[in-house]
Amino acid sequence: MKISYNDNSKKFIKKLKKHHGALSEVSANTVNRAAKIVDKAYEKELKKFTLRNKFTLGAVKIFKAKPTRTSGDFRPIKDINAKVGIRKMKGGKDHYLKKQEGGDTEKGHANTKGRVPIPLDAARTSNSHARPIKGALRLQKHGVQTLNLAGRRFGVENDGFSKRQRWAILHKYSRTSRWDLSKQFFFTGIKKGLGVFKKIGKKMAMVRNLDKKTVTIKATHKFQKSIDRLTPQKMAAIFNREAMKKLRGK
Repeated sequence: MKISYNDNSKKFIKKLKKHHGALSEVSANTVNRAAKIVDKAYEKELKKFTLRNKFTLGAVKIFKAKPTRTSGDFRPIKDINAKVGIRKMKGGKDHYLKKQEGGDTEKGHANTKGRVPIPLDAARTSNSHARPIKGALRLQKHGVQTLNLAGRRFGVENDGFSKRQRWAILHKYSRTSRWDLSKQFFFTGIKKGLGVFKKIGKKMAMVRNLDKKTVTIKATHKFQKSIDRLTPQKMAAIFNREAMKKLRGK
């Protein structure tokens, strides 16, 4: 979101124009103050969101307005703006907040058998739905193994075993070195269906559900709600305050 300002407070503009660069400085201070209001309002909205963690809250970044160009010349009001936006993730991937803001359809991943990986509490710190995913349980490309038994795939559909047979065999060999179950692996649970599993302690835990090929993400419009707080009246009040502060120092 870009925040810019063209004020109609003629008396302040007239006074500021008498001092070189004062109007540009006040305009920059105004939009920077407005950007902070949007940022704080959005942070408040995000704290209502289930995953209240630093990764989520730290996704928002303010790009402040500058009253001068790199040459040192003062910018005209029309060229002064601040930006409030959501950072991209590593590799240039859009942050999940962007999808939640406008809504989207999450499609299955090629490296998770065409399914959408839904993290379960077992994948999160302290097994809490409100906490971030543990580092060791984050999905890496080609990081989930498919188990092999007697030269064929095991634990997934069309492997020739029933759900109960798979579970019995898994537990039988979990006490041996046949598979490294400390690494994530695909497996079909008895009740929850296909998922990503991992041996945690002595138990086999599903850490991600792979039940759906697509998931609809409902739009939250939390960012837009934060922007809507910047009414023309509020922008005018901010400008007037910044102008008075500047003029008092002259």
